[in-house]
Amino acid sequence: MSKLPFAFRLLRTFCPDHLYEEIEGDLIQKFNRDKQRFTIGKAKRKLYWNIIRFFRPGIILRNKLPQQIISTIMIQNYFVVAWRSFLKRKVLSSINIIGLSFGIAFALLAFLFVHDELSFDQGHKNSDLIYRVDVLPVHNETPQVDERSTSVPSALHSTIRQEISGVDYVTRYNGYNKTLILGEEKYTEKVHYVDQDFLSMFTLEFIAGDFKSALSSINTMIISDEKALKLFGTVDVIGKTIETKQGLFTITGVFKALPKNSTFNWHIIIRYENYYGKDAQPDSWNSSYGSLFIQRKPDFSAEALKSALRKTADTHVPPFKYEQYTKRTEFALMPLPELHFDTKSNWTNTSNKASSYVLASIAVMVLLVACLNYVLLSLAGSASRTREIGVRKVIGATRKMIRFQFLSESIVIILISVPVSLLLLYVILPEFNDFMGRSLTLTGSGNKWIAALAFIILFTGILAGGYPAAALSHMVPQKILKSNTSGNYKARFSGLLIVFQFTACLVMLICAVIMYSQMKMIQTRDLGFNKEQVIAISTKNDRAVPPEKIISNFRNELASEPNVIMISALAFDFGDIGGISSKVNSEGKQTFEYYTWVDYDFFELLDIKLVEGRFFSRSHADTIRRRFVVNRAFADQLKLESGAASAIGKMPNRPDDEIVGVVENFNFESLENEVKPIAFELGGKNGDQLLVKVSPADLPGTITKLEQTWKKVVGDNKFAFTFFDDFINNQYKRYTQWIRLVTISTCLAIGIACLGLLGIISLAVINRTKEIGIRKVLGASTMAILTLFSKYYLQLIVVAFVLAAPAAFYLSSQWMHDFAYKIDITWVHFVYPLVGLIALALVIVGSQVAKTIRINPADTLKSE
Repeated sequence: MSKLPFAFRLLRTFCPDHLYEEIEGDLIQKFNRDKQRFTIGKAKRKLYWNIIRFFRPGIILRNKLPQQIISTIMIQNYFVVAWRSFLKRKVLSSINIIGLSFGIAFALLAFLFVHDELSFDQGHKNSDLIYRVDVLPVHNETPQVDERSTSVPSALHSTIRQEISGVDYVTRYNGYNKTLILGEEKYTEKVHYVDQDFLSMFTLEFIAGDFKSALSSINTMIISDEKALKLFGTVDVIGKTIETKQGLFTITGVFKALPKNSTFNWHIIIRYENYYGKDAQPDSWNSSYGSLFIQRKPDFSAEALKSALRKTADTHVPPFKYEQYTKRTEFALMPLPELHFDTKSNWTNTSNKASSYVLASIAVMVLLVACLNYVLLSLAGSASRTREIGVRKVIGATRKMIRFQFLSESIVIILISVPVSLLLLYVILPEFNDFMGRSLTLTGSGNKWIAALAFIILFTGILAGGYPAAALSHMVPQKILKSNTSGNYKARFSGLLIVFQFTACLVMLICAVIMYSQMKMIQTRDLGFNKEQVIAISTKNDRAVPPEKIISNFRNELASEPNVIMISALAFDFGDIGGISSKVNSEGKQTFEYYTWVDYDFFELLDIKLVEGRFFSRSHADTIRRRFVVNRAFADQLKLESGAASAIGKMPNRPDDEIVGVVENFNFESLENEVKPIAFELGGKNGDQLLVKVSPADLPGTITKLEQTWKKVVGDNKFAFTFFDDFINNQYKRYTQWIRLVTISTCLAIGIACLGLLGIISLAVINRTKEIGIRKVLGASTMAILTLFSKYYLQLIVVAFVLAAPAAFYLSSQWMHDFAYKIDITWVHFVYPLVGLIALALVIVGSQVAKTIRINPADTLKSE
């Protein structure tokens, strides 16, 4: 007959299995007779009609109820047997539970971290429509992304309002520390300046006040509940006033402080008009007073907005004053959800997006290793259950039933592992939050963690339980029962699983070794200055004491202190560049110049070597005109551009600027960056950071003296200090955090993988127990038997190493990409992990084989 697969598939959907074959035969006979009497089309239609006629309760429900009852009883039996199997093999089951619990806990931890990263700034209603406008200098028609600035021309705000109709809201944005006066008390707090559109763009949860009119007047202020409690002791502050140098501000709104997963840190907000000083030029294209945020209309695309901003830049932004500098500027859009991942803008609370991918990848690898470990141990444990499988098949068990039996056992193990993993997560989270600087909680992700856990359980169950169930259900009962052994099952893919496990472990282990070597080099590298016995003190304080007063009083109070050798100050924290300019030299090559501000004793305090000229000196009039001490990189670049033999003297094309000294290159920034051409100018007397060079003679006493001086000058305010070498090391804090995380993950993965190796060795020993006995009877030595077993597994580890080495090299190279100074990745970084893993494998193999060798051959061969 013509094939009619759909017709009979339809019949099979409702017809009981024991009736199907008979009914199908009758239908085929009827169809063949109809073909002789009618056309083929009519015969097919009659066939479909006959099939539909069978769709009736008498056919559908025949013997169904008893089968459902039997199925329910069988399912209960599967889980009863699974539980008994768990109790019978307590050690094997416990190892499975430990491995899966750690894998599930780590995967859930990774989910919480990634969810927290991706949820930054998502609480704002229109987050997908809001952008920060950045400035991009253009050199040779190429926008310079590395020179991107978040400080835009002042006139851009009003120009966008007037010329770009596709923008709903636009607000200027800036913030800096201000002195707040409340009666007799003074506080230094960060105040943010915005326009009235700000409250329509960003979502703030108001506790008191009307958000629509909260910033309607220039002298109004809104404040967070946290800051209200700190300043007033209550959140009931509507109508209260706070005084600043600019005048008196009335609190018109109280909002709930932003959550931790926010790039912003708003607590006190006032109108932007208060930011401008008397000499400000708010409509100038040559001045800048902060950042700019815009919200486009939903029907106005991002590409259309970029095009409109490009036209604005071409029309309004004037070229730079000097010909050698950049002549054209573009505006770029930074979406609000991407602010958290913008590590180059020096905004607070930013993070590298790659970190999320790294942790997610590590978690997947650890979970995979745990699942494969379960597979190996399941196969090892099932070697003694082949008789059971054979008997089940003989008395009528189908492959489907056998598969469900083993899947039910994996479900029991996973259901036990889940609460254990949640307990582990509860223990791990505080430590993870501590060294990663996070505040992750299960409830912080809402109910999403439940969905994530369900997915992880499903993934683990299918991956871990699927293969053993499928493999064991295909065993042939005749081959099982005709043997006198208790089982001789050999896992076909056990070698492949071991290779995969140890490939993952070796990748992480090699990466961890390379990361450690890189950070060790950074910690021991000569930075070009002496960071020992230097204490860094932040001049920022809540009492609004000016930094200039703090620095001056420290010098006066500690002038006679024998253990205080020298004091210096910086305008910004060490490593922060104050200014940057770029230009194109006579050869058409783009160059950069960087500027920052220090005081007289900065170079001498840090033992920075003078190459030419002199340092800043109080005996010279270094403050009358702009005078600089530059590093060698700056001097070499200037000499190359001007053709002069020395950089000392007036700077080309800048008659008011003069270089008085050249110092040796030193790493002013972290080793992520090459030494830049930096010019240092006097200006640290009102700076953010105070450096104190002390004697090692009485360090605790010196620190006590410094704290006493601080309290005398500033009052009862926190004395924030750190040793300068710790301050330098903090520049690499995020790298050291990830090294610790990778190291912990690697140890966890190796531990789980070793359990898997233990399982597969157990499987091999069970399968080859009689072989070992025969070899002993024939005179084989213990070392020969150990070599026989070890050789195979060592070959697997070598194969894993061949696969892991290129991947580890690539990943490590990508990780070190941000460093200007890198170690050379050599064979040592690969050999040590390989040798360590081989030694560990030999211990595991040796321990299992040794147990079997100690068995008397007569006990294993007597059944023969």
